[in-house]
Order: sequence, then C-alpha cells, then structure tokens
Amino acid sequence: MKNCYIVPIFTAALLMGCSESRTSLSSAPADETTAAETTITEPDTTKPIVTESAPSGSKERRGRKEKVTVGLSGTTLTVLRGGSKVGTIQLDAPPEYGTDDVVTEDVNFDGYDDIFVYDSLETGTYWLYDPEKEEFTKSDAFALFDGKTYHLTASSYFKTLTLEGQSGSDIAEIRYKWKGDKLVPERLTVEYRIYGVERKRLRDTYEFDEEGRKLLVERKHLDYETGACFKTETDPPYLSAAESSVDYMKGRELIQSIDVSGLPQLYERIKQNGKADSLPYSSYNFDDSADVLLIEDDYDFDGYNDLQIQTDSVLAGGSDKYIYYRYDAEKDRYTEWQELNAFGCQISADPETQTIQYYDKHSLDEDHNCYIFKWDKGKLRLKEREFYHGVGNDCDIYEYDEDGNEHYVRTGKYIKDDC
Repeated sequence: MKNCYIVPIFTAALLMGCSESRTSLSSAPADETTAAETTITEPDTTKPIVTESAPSGSKERRGRKEKVTVGLSGTTLTVLRGGSKVGTIQLDAPPEYGTDDVVTEDVNFDGYDDIFVYDSLETGTYWLYDPEKEEFTKSDAFALFDGKTYHLTASSYFKTLTLEGQSGSDIAEIRYKWKGDKLVPERLTVEYRIYGVERKRLRDTYEFDEEGRKLLVERKHLDYETGACFKTETDPPYLSAAESSVDYMKGRELIQSIDVSGLPQLYERIKQNGKADSLPYSSYNFDDSADVLLIEDDYDFDGYNDLQIQTDSVLAGGSDKYIYYRYDAEKDRYTEWQELNAFGCQISADPETQTIQYYDKHSLDEDHNCYIFKWDKGKLRLKEREFYHGVGNDCDIYEYDEDGNEHYVRTGKYIKDDC
C-alpha cells in the first residue's frame, strides 16, 4: 500500500499551466503540426505562407494530401492548398499574434488538414475540414475540460491526440483516440513527487476501460534526484470513486467494493460552485474526477494507509461529512472504522508525533479547539486540547492524564495566517 498520499488523478489545472509562452504552445512537438508565420495586418491572402511538414518519405507523410497554408485579413482566415483557396473561416476576433496563433494539422486523421486558432495563451477553437462540403466547421469535440479547448498534439501514425503539461515538478500526459465522433481517453501518465518524512518520485500509468474509467496498470519508482527508475510495480493497488461505490482495485481486478454513493454528483456540485480548487489535495486531481474526495493516510501508524471518504461538503452547499475505513493488511480489505467515524469530522494524522487530531471549527475568527489523540493499546486516548481565541492570537494548551483529567499547561501565541 502507498504511504501518506492520495492516488494522483488527472486535472486540467496541471495541463493548463504548462506553457510559458505562445511559442512553446504553437511549436509543441507534433508529427505534422505547423504554426504559420506572422503576416502583416492586411496580407496578400493569395500568397501562400511557407509552412513545414513531415519529410516526404516518412511514414506520417505517405498517402497524405498536400499541406495547407493560411493567410489572415482582420477576422477572416483564408486557407490555401497549393496556392488555391480551400475555404475561409470567420473568426470572432483577430488573433492576437496573427497567424502565429494558427496551427494546421490533420486531427481527425481523414487525410485533410484541420485548423486550430488560439484565442488565449492556452485555449482556442478547432475547425475541421469537411471534404464533401469543402468547408471548415467549428468543432466542440475537443472541449474536454469544463467546456474549454486546448491544443492537442496529433500523431497520424498512431491516430492519437495527446495533451501534455507540467506544473512545478509534476508532469502529466493524456492520450486520446477517436471513438466515432467523440474523443475518449486511452492512456494517462503522471509523474509526481511526494513530500514528507519519506520523499518519493513516482510515475503512474493508467489505461481506460470501455466505460472511460481509469485503471492504474503500472507504477515506476524513480530516483528522487535523477529520475532513474529502480523499481516497477505492475497492477499496483489503488482506489476509485464510482457511481455507487468506492472500489479497491489492483490493475483491472476489483478486490473490494465499498458501498458509498453520490461522490461523482458531490464533486460536480463543488465544481459548479467554483470551489474545486479549495478541496484538500486538489492540485493532485490530475483527471478532474471525484477521486479527489478519497484521501489515504495511515491513521493508526501500522505502516499501511487507511481511507477517508468525504461524503458531503460546505463547498457544495452542504456540511462537511466524512467516513473512515481501516485497512487490514492480513485480509487485504477495508473495514468500517467505528472509532474514527464517531468523530464525524475531518481527521488528520501526524506520523512524527504518532497522533491524530481534529478541529471543532475551522473559522479563525471564532473560538475553536483542536483535539489531539494518541493510540494506547489499540484505543484512542485524548492527549491534548489546544484552545484558540478568535479575538487575538492566544492559544491555551491543556493536557490530559491517564484518568482523562484536564490540566492547564500554558498559553502561547499563534499566527492566524499559518493555521
């Protein structure tokens, strides 16, 4: 089992923050992607603009039609092939960087180049060429992330489209394929670092089943500094939030199904409220899914991660509710954890002090307590209470003896911004 981290899950946020300039986006490695040269404000649209393409002898080039070029005049984009006009596209606004904002490539692999036009640093619009109608049609098939369209790298050899990105030290790549007129995910690779007592650098590979659910099929353990792989796990264990359950999986094999319903709907409500980024570990939500509501941590410090599931949230207009399951290594199963569930709130674990704690309120402007517990012969014992004053920054600390009697220890100070 993993130690002190949630299963990484793909998010658009990681990919959206991947580029530092338009140049890096327009010139992302692609089999036949071309960003046209910048033209003057009123160019001669009958003059072809020089573009690059794959070598004539390459596998990608065989059987392809001649590459198109583009010219731009105001909001009218003229598409040319061999100097002859193929069609025009009427844009809502002139591209900020002229034809540098235009990418020509065959993204549906029908042998005809299509058009992508950036409308911001990272997003834009795809226009697919219809050879029967001999015109370009705006496509919504690429609006894969909350209705936003990002440029994808096309491979006509593999007939796949790939979205790549990097945020800090995290790197993600998701590969799509066409299924009819829809793009469906085929493979996801995420490389990320785990910070804490034991630092880790991992690379997870997911495949997707026919229903679009991701399946963790491989985990590589990398040297933290060099990135060299020193261990590979096939079909490692992981957790997945389904419509009416949380599934404990190993690769494609279902080990245990925990009866919990409504997590995808809860996550959608949080997203609709614009609060998804406020969830704990949202930066690890690599595929924008309800799996972010599943948090693994070792709450009894036996060396195995247990499971916290958030079943409701103030971010969705409700109240924060959590349920806990303890992992039994001998049975390789999760069992409902009555002792932690009795708290009915979010609990955190501190592996250094071997304690768990919870707050009775989360408003720094109100008086609130932090209760700290320690395991004693398999039972939780209240060890300490920290009382935080909402007015000012005093913190009164109390300790408990073995009989449960409370004793005042001292009053300290705390910085609200750090709490």
